[in-house]
Amino acid sequence: MVKPRKRTGKKKTASVAVSIAAFPTGSRIMKQTMRKSTGAPAPRRALGSAAEQQDQTENNSQEDATVRTSARISSQTKALDPGQNDQESANNRGLSTSKKAMTLRGGASQRETFPICKDPRLVILSFRLRSIPSAGSVAWLVYHDLYPYSPDHIVVVDVEYDFGSSDGVAAHALAMEAIVNRIETGDLSTFTSFAVYITDHTDPERGDLHFAANNEGADRPLSVLDALIPKELADIIRIKASETSMLTILACGSIVTLADTRKDIVTFTNRQVTEH
Repeated sequence: MVKPRKRTGKKKTASVAVSIAAFPTGSRIMKQTMRKSTGAPAPRRALGSAAEQQDQTENNSQEDATVRTSARISSQTKALDPGQNDQESANNRGLSTSKKAMTLRGGASQRETFPICKDPRLVILSFRLRSIPSAGSVAWLVYHDLYPYSPDHIVVVDVEYDFGSSDGVAAHALAMEAIVNRIETGDLSTFTSFAVYITDHTDPERGDLHFAANNEGADRPLSVLDALIPKELADIIRIKASETSMLTILACGSIVTLADTRKDIVTFTNRQVTEH
């Protein structure tokens, strides 16, 4: 007769045997741990506003401003009426191979994308640290994705900045003057939405935004944002197109994971330059 085993109250734990032969000689099983926020260390340096540090020499903003245009020619892209049989790209069909133009009847899938999808006249305003290339940037990807749908009503303004020198500060002030003039009385005066992209690095320990190329200087996010988007430009966007505009900051995570720098972002967004 077999006697039943007494229960000890302890749960059995499964044991797994691992063959040593399954691993190369000298190899070790490493425990994975969460990585700290990535970033680029840079010394903290005080950054004043671009207007305060601007050289007092007079310059023609139109001559000094860099003008970038798309390689695509909008005149080669014509609109199609629904059902029209034509293989050319249409502003409401994109690059679809369908012979019939299609109409989007659904809403946007994300709240953040709605402002730039619903308005047909959009300025993509890209602020990019000089050491970050424009090729493959989010701003240009958005432009090329939306261009076929509205070729005559979308434009990119690409601003490369570096506040590490007085020349860089002065160049940014001239670029901002040129943009303000274009929005108030120039070719951008009829545009009604702004998608603002800021592409930058952050210091991983402090969350500071870089304002100089090659990791040569960083400062509190609010100081850098105020220098990038001066009050005159911010007021125009707020008054003219706040409800249909959005701001996107493309930087490492420490800018929002650290309490002090997150407060700077909250302070800036509370000004409601853009509502998204």
